[in-house]
Amino acid sequence: MAEGELTVGVIKEHRPGEQRVSLVPETIETLRATGARVAVETGAGVGARYSDHDYTKAGAAVVPGDELAASCDVLLCVYRPEAEFLRKLSAGTTVIALHGMRADPDLLTDVAANRTTMISLERLPRQLSRAQAMDALSSQANVAGYKAALVAANA
Repeated sequence: MAEGELTVGVIKEHRPGEQRVSLVPETIETLRATGARVAVETGAGVGARYSDHDYTKAGAAVVPGDELAASCDVLLCVYRPEAEFLRKLSAGTTVIALHGMRADPDLLTDVAANRTTMISLERLPRQLSRAQAMDALSSQANVAGYKAALVAANA
């Protein structure tokens, strides 16, 4: 990795039943165009039906979780990683995810001890038009509505 190059990491989700991945192969080219390097944990896209080959073909490096934790500057996740994984991150790493900090007040202690920055997607203002493109809660509710209509039509 070149000096000063930003590495964006994508982890495999470990929450039971979670099939989503925080970054799909189609978006990697956009990140790489900004000069960022993209590293994806082995098997990260499997639940969402993306293979490791799909990610490497798009220009990402596919690496084991420990290597990802040690090398990324920005970590993208659907839900925040387990505390054990958070402790492996380098100081100064930014983690962008749905964090659920209100449900786990001890998380803030872990974050402060590791000097990690957390950007919590569920805390983005939902009423500001310029923030709506980043509103994870509304977009997921929208998808759930479509899914409900499909399930009902199938029944």
